[in-house]
Amino acid sequence: MALRSRLALAPASVVLPLKALHLLSLRLNARLSGRWPRLAMALPLCVLLGCSLLLTGCQSALRPQDALVNATVQQVISGNTLEVIVPSLANNQIQRVRLIGFDAPTPAQRPWGKAAMDFLRQVDKEAIQLEFDQEQQDPYNRLLAYVWHNGELLNLAIVAEGHALMDSHLPNIRYEHELRRGQESARLQGLGIWDPANPMRQTPDEFQEQRPQ
Repeated sequence: MALRSRLALAPASVVLPLKALHLLSLRLNARLSGRWPRLAMALPLCVLLGCSLLLTGCQSALRPQDALVNATVQQVISGNTLEVIVPSLANNQIQRVRLIGFDAPTPAQRPWGKAAMDFLRQVDKEAIQLEFDQEQQDPYNRLLAYVWHNGELLNLAIVAEGHALMDSHLPNIRYEHELRRGQESARLQGLGIWDPANPMRQTPDEFQEQRPQ
């Protein structure tokens, strides 16, 4: 996931050549495997290392821009909603957190909704940190937050892995630029909802509108 996170922050002018280089390395590997098997085995590793070094030079690590609030995940509700306990808020009552900056497929929107939920399940029962933007609560009394886990911004990671659509709204647009680049990276790599063999053809809103009431 570390290399994909770097790709998410790299511009398209870097991602496209790297993707082409990766495909070329696979073709060379197939040609070399018969005559020089050791060289063929080393080639993909060299390409991966070179890509990693190049991407490290193209972007700096993302860091929180505001104070973080500690929380513990109690349950994953959907691809964009968690139930958490925030010790510093509401006497340790369970609260719902809506991860902002993206829209994930609903659980009924298969297989993409399940994939989004499975991605968030990596933080189930885990300690996380919440970062708030300008608007901290929605009309459904959910906390609106960016979620950090082990130094990684999950709002960006789920988009960069191709499990959700970037969807920023004023006034909460702090990481809009990073999310947009993450989505472009996922699209160029054909990940998740962008898989050419099985793309998601309806946005979550469109899917919900067409479901029987």
